[in-house]
Amino acid sequence: MPLDFQEDVKLAQNRGERGDLRLLAEEVQGFEWESEGLRLIGEAQFRLKAFPGAKETFETLRKAAPGDVRANLRLGTIYQKLAGKASAADKEAFLTRSDQAIRRALDVAAAPADRAEAFSLLGSNAKTRWLDDWRDVAAPTRSSAALRSAHLADALEAYLNAYAADLTGYYPGVNALAMLKVQSGLALRAPEAWEAAAREGDFVFEGQDGAKVFIDPKSHRLIDGTTLDYDTSLVSRGFIFSNPNAKSTCGCGTSFSV
Repeated sequence: MPLDFQEDVKLAQNRGERGDLRLLAEEVQGFEWESEGLRLIGEAQFRLKAFPGAKETFETLRKAAPGDVRANLRLGTIYQKLAGKASAADKEAFLTRSDQAIRRALDVAAAPADRAEAFSLLGSNAKTRWLDDWRDVAAPTRSSAALRSAHLADALEAYLNAYAADLTGYYPGVNALAMLKVQSGLALRAPEAWEAAAREGDFVFEGQDGAKVFIDPKSHRLIDGTTLDYDTSLVSRGFIFSNPNAKSTCGCGTSFSV
């Protein structure tokens, strides 16, 4: 990529000249370094929050390289941002475009960080849909509506998948915990809706006090046979999980991989 071109893109970014960046995106097409140039321009537009222009640039890049993970992840974020400013009629269309781009990335992504980012984006889209499901519901039935929304479980599953993909990731882990806390709080407020929230095929376990735990089939295969104990020693006081399916465990017994 010519140095002069790189400097032109940087100058347009620093000046906030969105129109110039669009022109550069058109001029670069046809050169041997087209993909590299489009990526540079798209990132500049993204940093300027010029999302309509960034969408055009990364879509052009994607058409030339359909399996480009970073381009598809950027498109997933861009369509998500556009959905946030769209009318109610257009919002779902942008979220669907975002989901499509993210799933294209997941189809080919191998790096843990890329997969974690993709699942986190899916979780964010599901969370947006979940909020839309109950935001305008009357207060007396708002908790039930929030709990009954299928998008709550979708968001939680996506964030858990993101954290499983990259255990060093801070964002998905925090969001998974936040969604779990929300879910448990809603279950206390609307127990009838919680009991009705089990999906077809879920395993349902009931405790002595009547509390119910739902486990989806995928998760059940991973934790089937697990026992829970409480260690009272001074060294490792706390809950200990013993999972016969685990290939490795941490020293404290609170996490495992299968």
